[in-house]
Amino acid sequence: MKSKLSKIVILALMVIMSVGFIGKPNPNPVSKNASSWLSGNTIVLGQSYTVTVSAPNAAGYVSASASNGSVSPAGQIWVDGGSVSFTVTPVAVGTSTVSVSGVLASYDTGVDANYGWSGSVNVVNAVNQNPETPGNSGNSGNTGTETPTKPEETKPKTTLTLSTLSVSPGTLSPAFDPSTTGYNVELTSDKKQITVDARATDGKATVSGTGKHAIKEGDNTIEVVTSDEEGNKQVYTIKVTVEKAPTVFLENSDIGKGKFGILQLMSAPLTPGFDDATIKIDGKDVEVRKSEKMGITLVYMVNEQGKRNFYIYDEKTKEIISIYIPVSLKGRSYAIVTPQVDYTKEIDVTKATVQIDKQNFDGWKFKDQKLKDYALVYLMNDKGVSGLYQFEASEDTLQLYNNTAAITMEEYKELANKSSMLPVMFGVSGILGLMTIGSIIAFLLMKKRINTK
Repeated sequence: MKSKLSKIVILALMVIMSVGFIGKPNPNPVSKNASSWLSGNTIVLGQSYTVTVSAPNAAGYVSASASNGSVSPAGQIWVDGGSVSFTVTPVAVGTSTVSVSGVLASYDTGVDANYGWSGSVNVVNAVNQNPETPGNSGNSGNTGTETPTKPEETKPKTTLTLSTLSVSPGTLSPAFDPSTTGYNVELTSDKKQITVDARATDGKATVSGTGKHAIKEGDNTIEVVTSDEEGNKQVYTIKVTVEKAPTVFLENSDIGKGKFGILQLMSAPLTPGFDDATIKIDGKDVEVRKSEKMGITLVYMVNEQGKRNFYIYDEKTKEIISIYIPVSLKGRSYAIVTPQVDYTKEIDVTKATVQIDKQNFDGWKFKDQKLKDYALVYLMNDKGVSGLYQFEASEDTLQLYNNTAAITMEEYKELANKSSMLPVMFGVSGILGLMTIGSIIAFLLMKKRINTK
């Protein structure tokens, strides 16, 4: 009796524990931000089929595995707002089952969620190998000749990839690859339309989503879809981000005419040594770049002619005080800045275009033709110090201008020759001086002796 009671108690505990395990919630719910589909239901042995995973509103890694078949590509593949495909090649007649799994994060919540899906395809031979035909049943005793059956007709598989994909204006990022289905394009605020061009790899596939598309400020999504007669499809997603038009404007007649509108930094070039930051100008948040080392704040602006550049912004006076164009010269980082002095009034020079390292700069050249290889440019170094730099073309050298007139090589040699005579002149002068001092001392001694007598 005690033995039976113990068994009943143990059984009850096992049931309670199993219910407890079953009732635990899954910490990562199955993602609802993705879907999958097969390229067909039945294929002939020797052919392949594809499984496509689409995640238009999520990003993450997915992988595929198959029974009765090999999967390509193997391992995990990154999907980001688009779709990816796996190719399965069965190895035997029967059923081929493919399973997809991964972890995807929704764009809306940023929370990771498990994703899983599976599907099956029937794999058959090209010829029906059933030996039985009407009137030739194994029970009839009829030994007539077998009638061969006709091979099953199978339509060739349609490839759903694109062979080309391009946009105008703009550039796809990353560069187009048929196996990559998600792309980004960044455009300036003056762009209101984008044209998409695409061609299918397979002439039997149809392509939709090409042509002209209206775009607005912010994020825009364009889908280019390839499909076949059976309704299978492949989706290529292009995210077009259009920068916002300027809402804050500044002026400085010394730098340029008209107003300068402050732009977002999304399309701005790199500025080494600066970090992104946000400040308020006219009561509005503005994206800027700051360098604590140089003590400089940069704003990215566009003038009324549509030309874009960085400008140095003085947070105390709330004015733009200079243009700022990063350049690399002779292996060092500089920036073209606005001169604060009219050097044509300070030095015997004229305004000119100066070429250094195959780059053209606004600068000055000396009026003296003997100094035709010399030029001046106004730059800021990586410490935030601005000044004139002297460029010498024949030696291809760049150095700080020391506020003294440049000299030619002939003049330099002449000075050097004169300098070489200085030691001789100093030597002769020294000897004469010593002789003079000696004569004076001898005269004084003689005079003293005479007085003593």
